[in-house]
Amino acid sequence: MRIQVISEGSTDREILRAIVIKIRGESIDLLEESKTQRTHRGKQSLLSNYKLFVKFLHNAYYRNSDLIIICVDNDGEALDEFGIGSRKKKILKDNIELFVDNNSYNYPDRRPGYILAVPVQTIDYWMKCIDLNYKECHKIRDIEKIPKEMIKIETYGKKNVHLGWQIDQMAFNNKIDKLTRDQSAIDKLSCLPSFKDFMDQFKEACDNLKCA
Repeated sequence: MRIQVISEGSTDREILRAIVIKIRGESIDLLEESKTQRTHRGKQSLLSNYKLFVKFLHNAYYRNSDLIIICVDNDGEALDEFGIGSRKKKILKDNIELFVDNNSYNYPDRRPGYILAVPVQTIDYWMKCIDLNYKECHKIRDIEKIPKEMIKIETYGKKNVHLGWQIDQMAFNNKIDKLTRDQSAIDKLSCLPSFKDFMDQFKEACDNLKCA
């Protein structure tokens, strides 16, 4: 299964890679980002710059992606009644629909599945779940109350966060290793509606593609 991840930054990409491997095992081929994607980061490249976003999608289609995972933080936006960042999802869906309509003649035989990941505020809330030692969903969802300005410190430790946003590489790697080893990680993460929404989309896409 060939997967292209389009995200705001490289750490988001590594987190999603670890999660997908956790879900599917090692039978995935995570495709390399294009040069354009590596040099244009941030949510504006995904939400506000359609011409740039299209370049990311063209790269995914050119590389024969089976699944395209697009991750954008929900920072600054309210969650809907179901606990999902629906506004951000709608912007992505509209842009994807426009791209597909405009490029059906370019890729007549390609129908990759799309999975839209919109974490609570940032993907660091998902990673915070890895630290929790309880399984009750109502307790796990309490992490959604952590202010966005504090979530990196809460997740990685104050000494491992520099300039307010840069995460120490060793601390980040340790967190990825913990995700990989924790047998209950997916169950805990699934208590967060934003992650469950991601999982539901992943399952539906795999069912449609008849993933092995």
